[in-house]
Amino acid sequence: MTESLDVSLGLSMQRIRRDKRGLSNIIVVALGLVIIVTIVVNVFLWNYEMNQLDYDRLKEDIAVVNVSSVTGENWTCNSSGYTLGRSTSWLSGAVSDLALNDGAYMTFRSYSSGTDTSDFVDNNLADVDSYSGKGTHSNFTAQQYGPDLIYDTLTEENMGESDSLLLYVDADDETRVDWVRVGANPYLDAIDYNTNYVSVSGNNELVGDFGFANSGKSSGSINSVVVQIYAKQSGANNPLGIFVWDGSSWTSLGNIVTPNSWSWMNWTATTLLNTWAKIDGAKIYIVTASGAGTYEVDCARLKVDYVASNYMLDLEVQWTNIDYDESNEYLCIYGGTMDAENITVEAWNSSAWKPLLTDLSSGWKNISVSSYLTTSNFTIRFKGANETSDTTQDNWNIDSTMLHIWSDEYTSEVEFLGSSNTENWSQLNWTVDSAWTIGSVTVTLQLFNYVNGSYSTSGDGYIVYTSDNTPSNDEKKNQTITVNPTHHRNASGHWKIRIKGIKATDTQFDFKADWINFIVVEDAGTTFTFENKGSLTTHLVSLWVNNSTHHQRYDISIILNAGDTESYFRSDISLPNKPYTVKVVTERGNIAIRSES
Repeated sequence: MTESLDVSLGLSMQRIRRDKRGLSNIIVVALGLVIIVTIVVNVFLWNYEMNQLDYDRLKEDIAVVNVSSVTGENWTCNSSGYTLGRSTSWLSGAVSDLALNDGAYMTFRSYSSGTDTSDFVDNNLADVDSYSGKGTHSNFTAQQYGPDLIYDTLTEENMGESDSLLLYVDADDETRVDWVRVGANPYLDAIDYNTNYVSVSGNNELVGDFGFANSGKSSGSINSVVVQIYAKQSGANNPLGIFVWDGSSWTSLGNIVTPNSWSWMNWTATTLLNTWAKIDGAKIYIVTASGAGTYEVDCARLKVDYVASNYMLDLEVQWTNIDYDESNEYLCIYGGTMDAENITVEAWNSSAWKPLLTDLSSGWKNISVSSYLTTSNFTIRFKGANETSDTTQDNWNIDSTMLHIWSDEYTSEVEFLGSSNTENWSQLNWTVDSAWTIGSVTVTLQLFNYVNGSYSTSGDGYIVYTSDNTPSNDEKKNQTITVNPTHHRNASGHWKIRIKGIKATDTQFDFKADWINFIVVEDAGTTFTFENKGSLTTHLVSLWVNNSTHHQRYDISIILNAGDTESYFRSDISLPNKPYTVKVVTERGNIAIRSES
C-alpha cells in the first residue's frame, strides 16, 4: 500500500514540473512579442517624424531681401503742450515761447502746499520717566475734543510722608511752687542745666502745669506721641511719674525709675493720638513717686511721629504717530476754572522734563514745542507748582489739549509734453532753462520713464538743485543720457518732463519757463530685412556677416510668420568692405544668403 502511494506521488510531481516549464515558455514568448511590437512602433514613429521634419524643412522659404548701413542723426524736439500740477495756475505766455532760449517766458503761479493739522492728545497711559503718576483725571476723553465746556478735572493726590515733630515746653504755671525753679520761665524748654531747670527733694511733690508749644499742624495722621523728660536723681533710684492733659482731663502715663545721670525718659501718650488739637493743648505735670532722693528736671517735650499731608499732581498725557518735522509746532491747551495753586506744564525731551508753561489759566494757552517734538511720540505732564508740604487739595479743569502743527510752503508743478520719433537712439540730451521770482527754490526736473511707468527719481532723467538766491535769474540745467535713452519715450515717440519747485515760505512765487529742449541722436549700425516666403512660421536663430577677412556670427531670435517681412536693426554690427555675404539660419536648419559686391 505504501509503495503504491509513493509511485502515485512521484508521477504527480513529474506532471507539475512539466506544466511549470510550459507556462514559463509561454510567458517568455509573450514578452518577446511585446518588445518586438514596441520596437516596430517606435521605428515607424521615428520614420514618420523624420519624414515630417524633412517635409516642413522643404516647405520653409526665407530670404535676406536687404542689408543697409545706418548713420546716426540728431533730432531736436520742443514742447507741444503742458499740464498743470495740482493747484498751480497759468499766468502768461504760450508753449511756442519754449522753443528758444530768448527770454520769452511761459509763467506759472505757485499754490499754498503747507500742512495744517490739529491733533488732539491720544492717551494718558504714558510713563516716560518711570515714576508713578500722582493725582486723578475725572474724564480724560474731554481733552480729546472741543473746547466745549466739558472738562477733565485734574485733582491732586495726598502723597503724605512720615515725619517727626518735637514740641518743647513753652509755658509754666508758676502759681504752683512745689518744685524749685531755677532760671526763667518756661524753665524746661531746652537742655541747659544750671541755667533753667526745676528740682525737688522728697515729699512726693507735684509740679504745676507745663504746656507745650503749638504744633501749627492741622492735617496729617498722627502715628505716636511720646512725652520725653530729661532728668536725673541723686541718691536712691526712685521713680518719676507723668500726668498728661488732653484738653478735658488728666491721665497718668505711669512711673519710670530715674537714673543717677542725665538721661531721657519716655512715656507713651496714647490719649493724645486722635487730633492735632489735643497735642496743641497738651500739658503735663511731674510727680515724684517716692520721697527719697533729689530730682532734677532740665527739659520736657512731646515727640510726635506723623504722616504729613502733601497734595501733589503729576499726570502724563501723550501723542503717538505725530507729524514732527513741520516748521511750526505748538502745544495748545484750553483751560476752565483753576484753583489757587498754579499748575505747570512740562515736555519730555527723551531724558528729562523741560518747562513749557508755569501757570495755566482759563482759555487758550499756546506755546511752541518745536525744540522737543523730535520723534513721532510726544509726552507732556501736568504738575502742581507747590509739591512740598502742600496741605490743601487743589484741582484744575482742562477742556482741550492738542498740538497745532503747520508749515508755510508754496509749490509750483508743471508737466510739459512733446513728441519725437521711434528710431533707435544712441543718446538723449534734454535741457531746461528757467527762472523763479523768489530765491532758493528747491527745484526737481524729471523725465518720465515709460518702461518703469513713473517719473525718474534718481540717475538718468532726474535733476535736483536749489535755484539761485537772486530772484528771476535764468539758470540752464541739462543732462545727456546714453544708457537706454529710448526708455524715456512711449511707443509713439511721446515724452514728458515734470518741473516742480518748492519753498518753505509765506510768500507766493512764480515759475518762468524759457526753454524746454529735447535732442535725440539716432543709432549708427546695420539694418537687415528678412522675408518669409514660405507657408510655415519660421524662427531665425543666427546671423553671419563674412568677407575675405571678416567672419562673424551673431545670435538672433526673430519669429517670422508666413508671408511676413521684418527689418532688424543691430547697433553692434558694422558692415565690412565689399564684397561680403550675409547669411541667416533658421531653427530647422535652412539657410538664406545675400551677397553684396
